[in-house]
Amino acid sequence: MSDGTPPIATLEKTLRQLQRKLERSEWHRVDLENQHDRDQHLYRRLQADLEAAQREAQIQLALERIRTQTSLMEHSSELVATSAVFHEQLLALGVPTEFSYVWLPDEAAGQHQFWATWTADEDGETVHRSKAITYGLDKEEPYTAACFAAWESDERFLVDFVPPADIAHVFEIWDELIGNAEHLSPERFSDGIFYAEGYMAYGCFGVNIRREPAAEEQAILRRFALEFERAYTRFLDLQKAEAQARESQIEAALERIRSRTMGMRSSDELSDVIGRMFSVLTHLDLDLTGCVIWVIDPETRSARFWMANAERPDEPDSYHIPYHDHPSYRAFLDAWDRREALWTYDLHGELKATWDAVLFSETELRRLPDEVKAGMAAPDRVLLTASFTPFGALHVASLEPLADESAAILRRVATVFDQAYTRYLDLEQAEARAREAQIEVAMERVRSRALAMITSDELLDVAFTIRREFAGLGLECGAFWHTRYTPEVYQKALTSLDGKKLAAVMELPRDFASNPALAAWEHGDEKVGVFPFDAEAGAEYMHHMATKGKFSEIDPEAITVEMVREHGGITFVQARTSHGEIGYSLWGEAEPTEEAKDVLVRFTTAFDLAYRRFEDLQQAEADHQALLEEKALTERALDELRATQAQLVQAEKMASLGALTAGIAHEIKNPLNFVNNFAALSQELVEELTNETDPEERATLLADLQANAAKIEEHGRRADAIVRSMMEHARSGSGERHVVDLNALVAEYARHAEHAVRVRHPGFEARLSLHLGDGVGEVELAPQEIGRVLINLIDNALDATRQRAEAEGDGYAPTVTVATCRTVGSVEVRVGDNGPGMAEAVRARVFEPFFTTKPTGEGTGLGLSLSHDIVAQGHGGTLAVESAEGMGATFVLTLPTGDRP
Repeated sequence: MSDGTPPIATLEKTLRQLQRKLERSEWHRVDLENQHDRDQHLYRRLQADLEAAQREAQIQLALERIRTQTSLMEHSSELVATSAVFHEQLLALGVPTEFSYVWLPDEAAGQHQFWATWTADEDGETVHRSKAITYGLDKEEPYTAACFAAWESDERFLVDFVPPADIAHVFEIWDELIGNAEHLSPERFSDGIFYAEGYMAYGCFGVNIRREPAAEEQAILRRFALEFERAYTRFLDLQKAEAQARESQIEAALERIRSRTMGMRSSDELSDVIGRMFSVLTHLDLDLTGCVIWVIDPETRSARFWMANAERPDEPDSYHIPYHDHPSYRAFLDAWDRREALWTYDLHGELKATWDAVLFSETELRRLPDEVKAGMAAPDRVLLTASFTPFGALHVASLEPLADESAAILRRVATVFDQAYTRYLDLEQAEARAREAQIEVAMERVRSRALAMITSDELLDVAFTIRREFAGLGLECGAFWHTRYTPEVYQKALTSLDGKKLAAVMELPRDFASNPALAAWEHGDEKVGVFPFDAEAGAEYMHHMATKGKFSEIDPEAITVEMVREHGGITFVQARTSHGEIGYSLWGEAEPTEEAKDVLVRFTTAFDLAYRRFEDLQQAEADHQALLEEKALTERALDELRATQAQLVQAEKMASLGALTAGIAHEIKNPLNFVNNFAALSQELVEELTNETDPEERATLLADLQANAAKIEEHGRRADAIVRSMMEHARSGSGERHVVDLNALVAEYARHAEHAVRVRHPGFEARLSLHLGDGVGEVELAPQEIGRVLINLIDNALDATRQRAEAEGDGYAPTVTVATCRTVGSVEVRVGDNGPGMAEAVRARVFEPFFTTKPTGEGTGLGLSLSHDIVAQGHGGTLAVESAEGMGATFVLTLPTGDRP
């Protein structure tokens, strides 16, 4: 043995040997009495050693049983059974403990736990009961201070006594711990109570007995305390492993929710995610009888409940809960406003009864099966534990306070739901944007069709487009129509049910709207109206339309009374436009979705655009017709104007020809005079020749006659050349161009213009100065056209000097200068005068058609305009004017020659 005591078997053998010796040595009794006494003493000593060894064996057996129980622990909850073994073995060893206990202080947390175990008699059977209670730690409290002192001492053992006077107070403290043990009452310990405690690493193991514990009992307690340290270490290891396993289980469950959340591709999958969440909670051993997910609308303060039952946790249902002024609902909203991480609400009594009544009658929870509502209403008191998130809350209902672990799981699942709902909102927003893009594309197609309208008749095509795009968005609709309100009638056009063709075009009298709801909507301001008719009311309405309407078009497959009855009624959905309404039909007494109503309203803006386009086209068509009529009148006026203009142009040409003719007439007078004079002289010479007989005289007369004939021929040719020049100028001309001597052309037409002015204004004398540059040479041009330009420019210059001479009198010397020169790539003709000059306003308009500064009757205003066109358009040149008022004017004619530098 560990304390030096001989083995039991050896002692027994020695005793037997001694007994045999005594029997054999009886006859030595006298001699051996002294030896007998010594043997008796040895026997008693050996007997004591045997009893000690047997006691130690009992204690070792008790400790081994405790160790075995400790090693068999597979779950931390089995510590209760292990504590019962400790208590049972103490009793088996004869330690008269009333109850044993474990003291486990936690200074960091400011608390200490007591774990008591006692024996009870239940139905004649002895059982062991245990209970653990955690108290706040007060190290100044006398008994607690004594425990800490003993724990920190070298002895690590404490025996103390609670006197009778303190028994009642102590049992008040112990009431929560051992109050269920009826035999452990203060009366049982009227003489006081001892407690003995053996300390170990985690606190102490102790017993309460009604007498002071013996030394052996104290030693046993010390050894039991060390064994409990081992057991509690095993307990902590198991607890840690279980916590890790539980954490892994919880995290795996939460990860399944997260994975499902990230796998969401549509907001419609939120229900599936919530179902997965309820299933996970079920697998985590949480009671889902009263588990609810709240989604709160911050604007309306309404909520949507997601609930699932324990039998089908993966099939949740949602229920809308409108805001209501009940204290319990307000309490939830207040806790949500504070974003309480963990919040418990005690719902009981009248408060619970009234809230149940509101929820089951005024919210969608009334759809719950009656047995479910009855089960929810049955408890008089429930504890609602909730964890709030930015979007709402996750709450469970229980009859007892929620365990710490369950509360922690609740909080973590709520956080995961917060992530799931964030994902849902992101998807919802993405879907909304995609849906908005679809709607906007449909709207753009309608707007494009409206803007593509060429005639007003295409308004019906826009209505067809709206119906096609509306249905293309997945929105249910039947026949589609648009109605125009006029003071006298409703003008309505209706598509077929499939929207592929026109079903009817009609006019209905203004008193047609026999339905009060339709009439009220027409005169109201609501954007959308929904008007369901049952079978009979719908049939009556369609019959009323058929009899009252004036149809210009009707399709046999249009909606009929029989169809309405067959489908159990009809519903009209219509939206207000700037000129009336657009709408569509649904079979039966239907309720369109909010999206359908919203899209219809949005299509009204597109249809209003089409209608404005329709009105514009109608006006344009009327304007076009008026323009056609006006065009016909204008074309007639234009033809007359063109004829007049042609006459004016010809008149201008004739005026130019007249000026030229006058000059030519003046020039042709000289050769004609010579012809006449030499002809008369020749006639006299012929008469003399007839009468002359002298040969010499006859020869002289014949020579004179021959000389006269030559002169007549010379001056005849001169007259012929002048006439040919006049005839060429008078031609309308094809603008044929050929090479001419520019200086000769300028000199000739300058002379003609000068003579013309003298003819028109006898007595007017002006000096015409020609400065014809050397090397001007020949230029390719249309001589008749350029001649006309020169005549016009020189004639205008002479007229300008004449006007100034008439105004100023003798002190003024009229002068016109005509100069030519060749520059690089062009030739230039400058016609200048010292006349009155031009103001800026006149100079800016001088080349405009019909603009003239001459008195009425003296000019057409076309001369300079035609001259400008001849130069610029006919020859690619320029015609410009340089002038200042009072400083004369110079017209510069520039013609290209094609020369290169």
